[in-house]
Amino acid sequence: MPQRQPQPRRVCLYFGSFNPLHQTHLQLARYALERLGCDELWLVLSPLNPLKEAGTQLPFDWRAAYIERALAHEERIRLCLIEAELGAPHYTLRTLEALRQRHPELDFSLLIGGDNLEGITRWYHWEELLCSTQLYVYPRGEEPLLMPELPEGARVPILCQDAPRSSLSASQLRAAALRGEDRRHESAVPELWDDFVHQVQALQPAKIHFIPEWAELDLVLLTWPNDDMDWAYMLPEVERCYTGIARTLLDWVDVLILARDPERVRELVAPEGRPHQLFLMEAENNDTWCRDYAPLSLYVEDEEGKRHPRILDFTFNGWGMKFAANKDNLISRALYLARVFRPEVGYSNALSVTFEGGGIETDGEGTLMTTESVLYEPNRNSGLDEAVLRDYLMSLLGGERLIALENGELEGDDTDGHIDTLARFLSPTQIAYVGCSDGHDSHYHALRRMREELEALRTPAGQPYELVELPLPPAIHDEEGQRLPATYANFLFAGKALLVPTYGEATDEPALEALRRALPEHTIVGVNCRALIYQHGSLHCATMQFPKGFINKNKWSEN
Repeated sequence: MPQRQPQPRRVCLYFGSFNPLHQTHLQLARYALERLGCDELWLVLSPLNPLKEAGTQLPFDWRAAYIERALAHEERIRLCLIEAELGAPHYTLRTLEALRQRHPELDFSLLIGGDNLEGITRWYHWEELLCSTQLYVYPRGEEPLLMPELPEGARVPILCQDAPRSSLSASQLRAAALRGEDRRHESAVPELWDDFVHQVQALQPAKIHFIPEWAELDLVLLTWPNDDMDWAYMLPEVERCYTGIARTLLDWVDVLILARDPERVRELVAPEGRPHQLFLMEAENNDTWCRDYAPLSLYVEDEEGKRHPRILDFTFNGWGMKFAANKDNLISRALYLARVFRPEVGYSNALSVTFEGGGIETDGEGTLMTTESVLYEPNRNSGLDEAVLRDYLMSLLGGERLIALENGELEGDDTDGHIDTLARFLSPTQIAYVGCSDGHDSHYHALRRMREELEALRTPAGQPYELVELPLPPAIHDEEGQRLPATYANFLFAGKALLVPTYGEATDEPALEALRRALPEHTIVGVNCRALIYQHGSLHCATMQFPKGFINKNKWSEN
């Protein structure tokens, strides 16, 4: 009789940053060995994750040594460091493929949390992963495990409802370490608690302040349209619009314009006689919407409380790879290398994450506001854990809390719902938002739900926000009948003025009046931006402000 082939050893993989490894991790590993029929369990340690680096991620080598110490007496639990050898990004499927190539004799399965199963459709090649790999799913806290809709051919994940449940997290241990609490009994290596505390303390960054838009300004940035852009078919009209914007800005603030032909732009704008200065810089761009690819402005506070200016550079990928962005994505670095910023202005590299300036708002006091539709859009940051992404964004911008609105998006908006088209901070206690009173308008229900979200919000002091409703302009359509995303929320603070886009509609004056009442200390200035909506943007989208003390205006006198 032919001999029966031996069954391959079953190895369950448990991926994580283990930052640090703690008792719940070990309990789940032992559960997998005892109840899931696994011969071994491997802890697959993620390398230094750029999305956690700012103040949270312990050094890779330290985490590896810590885990080795914890596993000293575990015969069937191993540490796996393969992801340190593989090139980024570290997708689970790619790591599995590498392990199977190295160990064809082993049968690999995967242990994941219930929250990861719910978000599995955002993982890299998730259908292939589910078809090729058995998943075991443990519950997070008290939340029940839910099965997503599975692709054809997928191996059905096994829900481990009896797995150990715990609310303990690595972030809790790190926070406890910073507060001086002794929770070593919950850690994986109690005797290394003091060393762990030292490591966490060494990570703490300087305090970051994301500067609100009403701060005193050095200048406002514009990118001039040209015939290589989508504006080509209506270039004279949009140039007249940009000329009007530039001249209005020069009444209130200095202006820097990026242009393919700077001297021609100077002739068009004719800045002579204006109270403020016009600066010009030659540049090539894919698009004019510099709000989304220019850097954000921060202060970094040192131990003595002194604030140092810094710019923050995200990756820009054309609003989720909808449009070319190869030139625009280089602008922040080009400005920095061209000494547009003062020598004391630092540069923060956040190119590991894709985002846009129009997608984020700040009250200047630690509250950030965005939309879920942009934050979690798969073509921007596919495969990244939502909680990690939120934490990283807050760490980059010094946020103490992040409001992500679930509702609201304008027809024709190809940004997936930028917050600057929907709801904006006017001050730390005021939010202006787009409302719709026409029950027959396609936006009515979504904007009503957004208003309800805003009404439920509270300031850090526990008070409701003062809400300022801005009317939705009547439907404006392009030549193909597509509705265009006209919005009064796309306003711009410019020193003592608030510049508000107008569209030649009856709703213009009510919008301006609502903002006059909300901001009596500002001069409210309407700016005709009807041409801009034909490429799905408006005034705020077309501009980026830089606070006082950021711009090296001597650069132009030196040239």
